[in-house]
Amino acid sequence: MYGASRIFLDLCELGESYNKNRVAVIMTIDGIKALRGYKAPHIIHGRPSIVAPNTLNREFTVDQPDTA
Repeated sequence: MYGASRIFLDLCELGESYNKNRVAVIMTIDGIKALRGYKAPHIIHGRPSIVAPNTLNREFTVDQPDTA
């Protein structure tokens, strides 16, 4: 759960003097990543698209206005 900023604060409480960027670089080198949290990843499943009925039948030219 801990990222570089929390680890940096924990190290400050222990009396260690490191820069936050240095902690982030060390975490990157060692392959340590913060977890997303307790929430499950949000997955978007395929949903059927809602299509409006084709009332014009692709005939966009009309003789008078508002007569489509």
